Amino acid sequence: MDSRVPGLPDVVPGTCYVVRESGRRFTYEFFKRLYSARMVGLVVTRKVPARLRKELGLPDVEVLWLRAPAELHSLERTIRGFIASRGPAALLLDGVEFLSANNGFPRTLTFVQHLVEFILQTRSIGIVPASPGTLEEEELLQLERISVPLGLRDHVVVLPQNLIVRLLPKTPTAVAGCDEIRDLLLLSTLVTADIDLSVRRLEEKVRQAQRERIPFIVIVPGGRNPSPVVDVIMWTGREESMSLSTLSDHVARWRRSAR
Repeated sequence: MDSRVPGLPDVVPGTCYVVRESGRRFTYEFFKRLYSARMVGLVVTRKVPARLRKELGLPDVEVLWLRAPAELHSLERTIRGFIASRGPAALLLDGVEFLSANNGFPRTLTFVQHLVEFILQTRSIGIVPASPGTLEEEELLQLERISVPLGLRDHVVVLPQNLIVRLLPKTPTAVAGCDEIRDLLLLSTLVTADIDLSVRRLEEKVRQAQRERIPFIVIVPGGRNPSPVVDVIMWTGREESMSLSTLSDHVARWRRSAR
């Protein structure tokens, strides 16, 4: 039986991902990808439902509005009831900081732990964004211990595996394109990627990445954001120009073969 999500081959049903992110950009893009893969979706949020549906472009998505301090047992029953009645779902719990402020972090951690166990049992997928500026580092670490950490720290993707892709902007205008490509790779393959923003010459950056034995060194041109074609130096030493979708395919295959 295929245990992967269509279009997201490295996303595993039965998993809850904790995302270190304040702005929520990646979090909601991740959720939209799951929803577009024909998963039932539920968003628990402090945002006004009608406004959120419009922002996401998902007029039919189910939204549970945290208008006031929530009683955790009641909230858990509501979430469990939704998933039990609709089948495996993508659950976005956007509000763990609010719940912690009103119920205390230990009780909120227990609440999330119960959801993690239920997500595993029902082969659903959970996304729990957490703001580093609001929660303490030890609280973030405790959330990550009961789930799978996924997110950005100081503009470097942090995942439970080694660095796979190094993005090298060819010009200063290519930095924004690198950001977009990094997010695309994270969404499509869940790989670890970073961006070399040092002032060294491009040739020196390439040599450094090769010394670090990074499998994919991606040289990103300036201009369109992101560029539809990039130059890739692979672990074999071969250099090839390819589309972003082809790059994602190569990275996903390499990652599976390296397991």
